[in-house]
This record gives sequence, structure tokens and C-alpha cells, in this order.
Amino acid sequence: MSAYLGGGAPLLKPETVRLMWSEIYQRDPRIPGMGLGFYHEDTNGHVVVAHAGDTVAFHSDLHLIPDAHVGLFFSQNSAGKENSGIRGHLFRSFMDRYFPAPPSKPQPTLASAKTDGALIAGYYDSSRRSETNFFRVGNDQAKVTLNDDGTISVSPFLALNGEPRRWREVKPFVWREVGGSHLLVAEMQDGRPREIASDLYPQVFVFSRSLFRDLPSWNIPLLIGTLSMLLLTVAFWPIKAVLRWRYSSAFPYQGRAATMYRLTRLTALLDLVFLGGFFGALAYGSIHLDFFDTPSDWIFRGLEVLGVIAIVATVVPLYELRIALADPDRPWWTKLSDGLIALAALAVVWFAWSLNFVNFNLNY
Repeated sequence: MSAYLGGGAPLLKPETVRLMWSEIYQRDPRIPGMGLGFYHEDTNGHVVVAHAGDTVAFHSDLHLIPDAHVGLFFSQNSAGKENSGIRGHLFRSFMDRYFPAPPSKPQPTLASAKTDGALIAGYYDSSRRSETNFFRVGNDQAKVTLNDDGTISVSPFLALNGEPRRWREVKPFVWREVGGSHLLVAEMQDGRPREIASDLYPQVFVFSRSLFRDLPSWNIPLLIGTLSMLLLTVAFWPIKAVLRWRYSSAFPYQGRAATMYRLTRLTALLDLVFLGGFFGALAYGSIHLDFFDTPSDWIFRGLEVLGVIAIVATVVPLYELRIALADPDRPWWTKLSDGLIALAALAVVWFAWSLNFVNFNLNY
């Protein structure tokens, strides 16, 4: 810190320091950009260069205010309570106390606030995310919501109380934090939002409009429905067998129909183990990070192989549905259940592909 604030000596040349602090990349000119090894968090009219870092055990933050020759370094040995935002709150409080912003006239809210807010409402993907491996399942999406009063809220942009901050539009597609000084901007393309960004966080990430295929509004209900259908299918298989034995009822199918009935239930079990295994492994690893080290590779390789088998086996419930529909003696509810099982199997194929569960990539 002393070397940087002293012009680099004796470690760096002054021109090197100036280059590192200059805005080499600026995603949007309305909010501070990126330097080399630093990003800008210009606050209250002062140029501020910063860099934060995290390990599992520690979380640190460095801010330098070159024109005042002042630096602030903070490190903590835990992230604190959820949504605490200790680091950011400390920096902003420090700036407001010792380098307060000059008085400014409040900007009025635009009349187009509700219209523009409705236009950008929806889901956005963070540019800092896993895209080519199975950690894609854990990607956080930002949801922009239009509030009744014309302000907007963004799900990850929370206040210290854990509630979403509210933003009001003060310029076309520029929102200012209600009760604060932060800005949120939207980049428009052909009249539609392309991405959003805010100086609440440095431009190490922005949020791009989510594709329809990635929307949780339909993927999550589909996943819940798929797992529920698979679980019910597997659970009722032995239950029905016990009931037939208890009441001396004959198995209703013979020959090929009986074989496909049993293979369909085996496919449902395979699908359930595949998806459940992946989600279970990821949930366990989120608590025990060393689980994702090399010794566990065989688990994920095995699940990927299981996924390939499950995808191939999708033809079984589809063929079972074909047999059921062609059989006039089967009641409608069995045809419906066969149809739902077939849809669940197809959904497993979708999730296996879209979540990278079968791409055999353990680079993460």
C-alpha cells in the first residue's frame, strides 16, 4: 500500500503505477471501469482503485485513494452473516465520513420509470459463472423486478437488512439507488435490454439477459415435476407388486408388454439415481469443498457414464407409451402415467445436456 501511494518506489516505476490505475477497460462509460490488477470504485468525486480477494477462510479488501494518499485495507476470517456485506459497508461508510460527496440537487424520477422498468424486468446471467462444466447448475441469476411504485429491485443487490435495494430511474435506463448514491444502468440493443451493471459492485462482472432455455421460471418446476414423477414411479413399482401378492391379483401384462413395463421402471430408477446422485454430490461438495478434488473424480465419471446410459434408455419409456396408446384395453390413467414417465425421461435428457452432466469435463 505504501509503495503504491508513494508512486511505486522502490518496487515499481511511477508510469507502471499510473498504467495499472488507468481505466484499461470500461464496459459501460456510465460506471467505473477496470485497471490492471485493480478496478475502479470511484466514490464521492474521488478516484478510488481497489482489489478484493477471498479464500475459504479469509475475505479481504484494499482501497486506495490516490489524490489523498490514503489507503484502506480490511481482512476478516469469515464472510459474516448472510447478506452482511461488511466489506462494502465499511468502505462506503469510510468514504462518507472522511471524503463526503459534495452537495447535489436530487434528480427527479422519470415519467417513463414504469414503462422502462417493465422492459428490463426478467432474469439475467452473471458473466462470472461456470458455463462448460456441471457447476453450471449453481449459476446465480439476477432477477429484476418492477415494484408497484415504479422502482425496480435486483435480487442479488441487497441492503444490510437483507432486503432488496430499490432503484428509481433518473435518466433513460439509468437508475439511482433510493436513499443512496449508487447507479444501475441497462445497455439496450434494438429496443431490448442486453445487460445490466451497477457501481454497487466493480465491473468484474455484469449481468446479461438470460436465454429462454436458462429461465428458472420453467426449468425449476420442470425439474421438480420430473423428480417427483420418477420417485413416484419407482416407489409404486414394489407397492403394486405387494398389493397384487396380498390380494392374489395377476400381473396385467404378458410378453413384450410385461418386459417394457419392467424396463420402463428400471429406466425411471436409473434416471433418479443419475439426477439425484449429481445433485446430492454437488450439495455435499458445497459444504465440503475438498470433495471436488481428484480423489472424487471417479464419482463424477461414474455419474456421467450413468447419464449416458440413462439418455440411451429414454427409448424404453417412449416405446412403452407407444404400446400403451395402441392397446385399447388399457385404462386411460395407465396411458396418462406412461405419458408422464416418458416426458420425465425426456426431461432428464434435457437436464443432462443443459447442465453439462454428461460432457465429461472435470475442469473447474
